[in-house]
Amino acid sequence: MPDYFYEPARALPAKALTATPTVSTSAYTSGDNVGGKITLSDVCRGQMGSGLIQSVVITSKSAQTATFDVVFFNSDPSGSTFTDNAAQAIVDADLSKIIGVAQCSTVVALAAESIHQATGLALPFALSGGATTLYAAIIVRGTPTLGSTSDIWVSVRVLQD
Repeated sequence: MPDYFYEPARALPAKALTATPTVSTSAYTSGDNVGGKITLSDVCRGQMGSGLIQSVVITSKSAQTATFDVVFFNSDPSGSTFTDNAAQAIVDADLSKIIGVAQCSTVVALAAESIHQATGLALPFALSGGATTLYAAIIVRGTPTLGSTSDIWVSVRVLQD
């Protein structure tokens, strides 16, 4: 009899979180924040407070060619200012809260819309003290002009521990 135990792999539960930030219809400059600070609530099951960000998809109702970076934080980056259509700056005190960046550099043009995605991610996060909220900021890497104040929405797929 072997002295090891084999346990078959188990699938982690997945959850899709969606946010629709209010955006500007004026032209953006590369490096600008898009939509302010984003709050993604109930990202974790129970008190586990950890998981993996698997994919990020930004959908635009107007066709855009610019790419987007989505910066994720494991707690509220309250020292930084997140102003839509203004240069994004993150203060030193909030740098340790960054868990990673999803570069939505795959752009799929549809008829009059576009999808910007980062897939195949395995970006781990751990929240402390029973927290269940992730925070994010979208930073544009081009000069788009969005069609309406509700032009984009972001969907984040998370595997929960």
